[in-house]
Amino acid sequence: MDEKPVRSECTSLPKGWLREIVVRKGGLSAGRSDVYYYSPDGKKCRSKPQLEKELGGMDLTDFDFRSGTFCRKSRRRTNQQHYSRDLNGTILPAPVRQSTKSFSKQPVSYYPITEEPSPAKKRKMENAIKNTKIDKDRPKQLFWEKRLQGITPIDAGDGRKLDSFNFSKGFKLVGPGMNEKGLLHALMAKIHSKTPIKGQHTSVVALEKHPEIWINVDQPPCTPFSISEGDIKAQEEKVSRLRRRLAEALADYDQVKLKLLSMQGQSKTQSAE
Repeated sequence: MDEKPVRSECTSLPKGWLREIVVRKGGLSAGRSDVYYYSPDGKKCRSKPQLEKELGGMDLTDFDFRSGTFCRKSRRRTNQQHYSRDLNGTILPAPVRQSTKSFSKQPVSYYPITEEPSPAKKRKMENAIKNTKIDKDRPKQLFWEKRLQGITPIDAGDGRKLDSFNFSKGFKLVGPGMNEKGLLHALMAKIHSKTPIKGQHTSVVALEKHPEIWINVDQPPCTPFSISEGDIKAQEEKVSRLRRRLAEALADYDQVKLKLLSMQGQSKTQSAE
């Protein structure tokens, strides 16, 4: 028995509008129904956009075309999370949107990992992390040597100031407010480092004009210098000469000390007699 189309008045629309349900009779979609709307003048509407056009500006955002009623949310699901399947039939989640904590505060997309990496790939990743060089050096302050310029060494016994260190003519200071004491502190600090000591290779004019830009914090504040083999031999001879003088002074001190002890012994014997 063939089912005839059912036409009834649609109470959700203005007066005179009819809603018709037509059941499909043949084909692969046999048994399914279609919904149509008829205007008061008999014009047929097959879709929601066509219905909105005929109603002339009426808001049909929450209107369900199939049921013919207004509701808060349409029966059709919106913003539904879609899933896809791979060749093995496993469900793969879609990219997830989340907010970042970076300075841009822009949402980013990340793709969840569905399976663990192979042992070989995991070892390769660990080796890459180990071989990555990370600079752990702390930031260095410009002209830090100036903090030690006002400090003068003194003798702990009598409080006498020790003689200052005199540089050779090959050392020339660069930088604002630097003196020989600051250069001495910088050189002593660089001796214990592994990097070679060469001095500032930028021109003196640029260093005097913009020292905060052209100064190299890894080198002492002086012009480039070089130490030859002759300088090293001369310094070794000077050290040997000073050591000989020190040894002679210690020997003289020991003789004077023995004489004083002998004199004290003689005085004690004479007082006892």
